[in-house]
Amino acid sequence: MQSLGSMIHPRFRREGELAVSEPWDWPGSRWWRVDLHCHSPASYDFWPDQAPSASNSIRWLEAARDAGLHAVAITDHNTAAGIEPLQTAAEQVENPPVLFPGVELTAADGSHLLLVIDQAHGRTDIEDLLSKFEVPVGNRGNEDSRSPQSVEQILEHCGNDVVVIAAHANGERGLLEHDGQQRIKELQNPRLLAAEVKPDLEIDTSWLDGSRPEIGRRIPEIHASDSHNLDDIGRRYTWVKMTRPDLEGLRLALLDGSGSVHKANKGDAFDPNQHQAAHAIESIKVDDAKYIGRPSPIQIDLNPWLNTIIGGRGTGKSTLVDFFRKTLRREAELRRVEPREDGALHKHFDRRMRVPPKRHFEGLLTKDTKIEVVYRKDSTRFSLAWNQDGDAHPITLIDENEKRSEEGDIRERFPVRIYSQKQLFAIAQNPKALLTVIDDSPKVNGADLRRRMDELKDQYLALRAQARSEARKARERPHRTAVLADIQQKLNLLEKGGHTQILNDYRRRSQLHSTWSAILDLSESTLETVERSVEDLTVPDLEDRNDNVHNEHHLTRMHTALLQIIEDARSELRKVVRKARRDVMAVRSGPDAEKWQTSLGTSHRELEIVNAELAAEGISDPNDYKGLVAEEAKLRREIETLVNSQTLAEDLENKASEVLADYRKLRQELSDRRCHFARETSSDTIKVEVRPYGDTTNLVDYLGDQIGTERFEKDREALSSRIAPDESMRWDWRRLDQVVGDISSVLGGSSAPWNLRHGRFEQKLQQMGPERLDHISLYPPEDDVTVGFRDHTKTRWRPLEQGSPGQQTAALLAFVLGYGTEPIILDQPEDDLDNTLIYDLLVTSLRQTKQSRQIIVVTHNPNIVVHGDAELVISLESRGGKSHVNSMGGLQESNVRAEVCRVMEGGQEAFESRYRRIMPQTT
Repeated sequence: MQSLGSMIHPRFRREGELAVSEPWDWPGSRWWRVDLHCHSPASYDFWPDQAPSASNSIRWLEAARDAGLHAVAITDHNTAAGIEPLQTAAEQVENPPVLFPGVELTAADGSHLLLVIDQAHGRTDIEDLLSKFEVPVGNRGNEDSRSPQSVEQILEHCGNDVVVIAAHANGERGLLEHDGQQRIKELQNPRLLAAEVKPDLEIDTSWLDGSRPEIGRRIPEIHASDSHNLDDIGRRYTWVKMTRPDLEGLRLALLDGSGSVHKANKGDAFDPNQHQAAHAIESIKVDDAKYIGRPSPIQIDLNPWLNTIIGGRGTGKSTLVDFFRKTLRREAELRRVEPREDGALHKHFDRRMRVPPKRHFEGLLTKDTKIEVVYRKDSTRFSLAWNQDGDAHPITLIDENEKRSEEGDIRERFPVRIYSQKQLFAIAQNPKALLTVIDDSPKVNGADLRRRMDELKDQYLALRAQARSEARKARERPHRTAVLADIQQKLNLLEKGGHTQILNDYRRRSQLHSTWSAILDLSESTLETVERSVEDLTVPDLEDRNDNVHNEHHLTRMHTALLQIIEDARSELRKVVRKARRDVMAVRSGPDAEKWQTSLGTSHRELEIVNAELAAEGISDPNDYKGLVAEEAKLRREIETLVNSQTLAEDLENKASEVLADYRKLRQELSDRRCHFARETSSDTIKVEVRPYGDTTNLVDYLGDQIGTERFEKDREALSSRIAPDESMRWDWRRLDQVVGDISSVLGGSSAPWNLRHGRFEQKLQQMGPERLDHISLYPPEDDVTVGFRDHTKTRWRPLEQGSPGQQTAALLAFVLGYGTEPIILDQPEDDLDNTLIYDLLVTSLRQTKQSRQIIVVTHNPNIVVHGDAELVISLESRGGKSHVNSMGGLQESNVRAEVCRVMEGGQEAFESRYRRIMPQTT
């Protein structure tokens, strides 16, 4: 099926024209550059050539096109002569603008009105209008031609098939020149849809802006060129929001007023089509779900602004919201808003997001269900997928015709807000759940902070465990030192005799030989390490080369030179290492080594002689000396290692303390960001306050988990009170550290330095593992959240929990709509809201918010669709038990308006009385 954009855009596509060369060809409404007051060569005052010839018509159309106009009204003075030549010439011009036939009609008093009809009509239709208003046939197009009817009479005789605009209303022959009741009656007439104003002339805007009660309405101001030559076409124009440039779209846009028209001048850089959020959902595609996407997939394209999904009960509206939630990985949010594990929201969602185990069981999926969401992020398109089997790649970058899989967390990379009315009400019952909403905001980015905190937490626990391990080793040093002292005492006794020198020499040489052997081994090991490192010395290849890059050969030569340099270095280093190894071997077996071995042998033989003499003198087992010397050397090495363990344990403790401090700084940063965000996003209707570390309600249970007992509640409460401050005090980490230190002393065998109610609680503390104490040091008290709202009187703040369900929902809607630029999806937000709240709060917020973020709303309320001025309306219906798109488009399309009347609550009769702006007016 051809997309709406593909049916529209080729006619208007021009080089360099941003608004019509958008890569995103969205359905529904968009902005069109329109000039509703242009004269052709058929006007008597057109310059320089007044002849409506074929060549002049082509030049006229090319001038309008090159001015960037999408649509132009042909409004010659009291004549239709220029319409037919231009419509004929349009077939010969590439990408011509849409031509609205029209006329600048002069009323009896000389005032000028612009009458514009649909592009499907032509000259004869304007001629009929001129006849209707009694402009003499023989005098049409002359300087003095006019209608004998007044402005009021002309307005009364125009139907909905004519758009009437006051020409140059603040200039000569403009309606604002009129005085008294004449001006009031003309401006009161609803047939007058707009006023063309000239920016270079003064104007009393109170006649048009709705501030005058005698007028009783707003009349939108537009810009138009009033061009009488080719160069002036499009010098002033109006951006008009329509599905496509046609009369019905123009009429509805003018009825809507400021939300759908924007005055502009030639050279203005502002393009409302570019005025949209950087992040948006382009489409959702559902394949083979139980009630949707069968037998063939269904794809629903979206608009960058306000999208409304309507339909009767059971047509699949909320199912789409569930599919968005599943594919964008936002289901955990339902669990976080309900404090109880058996929360109804997430259990209901889980039952829906499953393949039903039996035919009549609840479930929206089949085993082959696949959902794909196309997400636009800074003009880059991504496909985000989910399927039942889990084999669909979650993230795929779409680059022109290429698709490339990417990694990452969908929740973090592709932000979106999804709320149902029940979800908002659940948050109102549990305001702390707002922390998850706050943390998801880009300004807070709580997920990133928590991930970094988790990394520091793991690092802290690991450092503390390593420190304890090294400290346990170091505790062996006193024992080793005592054994060494005993051995040294024995050696001293053996060395007291006349053989002291021989024994000392042997002892000293043995120690030196042991040290020298270790040095040699270390040197050879180091050389082996260097030799292995030489092989790792490489230069990466150049990647992503592009043959079209200018002077790329310079880069290639530099890369080749670098390869040679590194290869030469590797070669030289290999030679150096090989030579060093040969030299070390030479040292190990050279003359000095032989002489040293001779000295060792001499000491050994002398020791044997001394041992024999000592034995002869009655010293039992003189051979112990040799073993004692070896044991002494071994103990010295062990003690040195234990000293290093003690130093390492202290270093690890210091590092752990630094990591703990960093962890707490991040925790403080999280609170600071939350507080700042809450202050920024609070408004005159809702006030959110965050009290840092204010929620320690789980501390007593947390201590029980770490200590390993659910008993001794009073003692745990007493311990908790020493940590958590009362409401008049701020959280202080030093209180926690003091308690951790006291428990640590109990673990060390001391009595508890605070009063205990149960002695057995102290036994429980003594049985605690030290790693549990580390977890207490990391205790993360949560921030406390309070929400206040102001009712319609706006006289005082009230706690959110004191409001009615409608007030609570309205307050939270105002909050979630009041910040952020990521897409937001709302499922029937109007539930529990009365019509006053819907219009005053929700509709107003939607109209304001959609300028900076994409909104998708599932709704039953016509206020949201109509007064929210939805750019896209998607109507679902159920046929044969399957969901289908019945109609889709902007409010300017008659079939969409008819569908809104058919589906929305109240029917056409209620619709007609409440929503004049989209209902046909009676003639």
